[in-house]
Amino acid sequence: SFDVNRARIKGGGTIARPWFAVYGEYDLVGSKWLDYRTTLTVGGWLDIRVGQWKSEFSRERFNSSGKQQLVERSISNYYFTLDRQRGFSTSARFWQGSRWDSRIWVQALSGLGLNRSSEGGNGLLMGRWQWNPNGEELPFSGSDLKRRPERVSSIALAYVSGDSQCSRFSSDGCVQLPGFSESDYDLEQLMIETAVHHRGFGWEQELHYKRVRDERTGEVTRLVGGYGQLGSFLNEWWKAAPAPLEVVARLAIVDPNTDRGGDTNRELTLGANWFFSGHRNKLSLDLSWLENNDPLEAGDKTRLRLQWDVSL
Repeated sequence: SFDVNRARIKGGGTIARPWFAVYGEYDLVGSKWLDYRTTLTVGGWLDIRVGQWKSEFSRERFNSSGKQQLVERSISNYYFTLDRQRGFSTSARFWQGSRWDSRIWVQALSGLGLNRSSEGGNGLLMGRWQWNPNGEELPFSGSDLKRRPERVSSIALAYVSGDSQCSRFSSDGCVQLPGFSESDYDLEQLMIETAVHHRGFGWEQELHYKRVRDERTGEVTRLVGGYGQLGSFLNEWWKAAPAPLEVVARLAIVDPNTDRGGDTNRELTLGANWFFSGHRNKLSLDLSWLENNDPLEAGDKTRLRLQWDVSL
């Protein structure tokens, strides 16, 4: 079969003044708006945003699909992402260029996912602190295409709390974890994240904790999980290797219910990228071994994917 899985129109820029920016992204396949936001920058260090966008809660999800190191995100993204939400955000960068260079995000989100506004008591509050110990912000992008001679790294902590009708979020909006139905949920999430780029080497990692309490029944479900991913351009340490070739490996583990044994899900993915023109034109191949022990969606599989990713 042949199908178009992804086709989007996106664009934006500044209007009238360099501190006033707009951005929009429309999904032609799903016929829906994904992003529409306005951002005001004050003094070069403070950003104020209103609209709908992917929350900066986690690096893996905020990374554009076109700037990933592997064809798809890890299995942990399914359980822990905040995805796109309507809301209000402020972010500020402090001590720029110093060893304590940091950025802090505070966001008030709808808690109902894509294209839905807050209803009743629904709403999430997200906070993220990112420390940039090398005095430079690491962009939300996989692969060290710049072959940075000096290491650039980040360490981040993020926390989410609030009420929602959704036990999880995705590009489809407000959806539910396996075994859950729409209800009134009290959500709490905590994440620890690290990332490094240096001389063609790229590393990223996330560790998540999530608590979902059904406010109607009082039932509490706790989830833990995360992933580690590293990639490298081989010719940085083996000169005979082609310069456009990057190899990548990822390990991800998720326990969807810590009170229930024998349901841990695992992923091992090995991949390679051939960059014709950075992330705007690349060929990606990856092989995944997926172990799914969730009793509601059990089933192991091996997955091989080849993707040509081109942006015009």
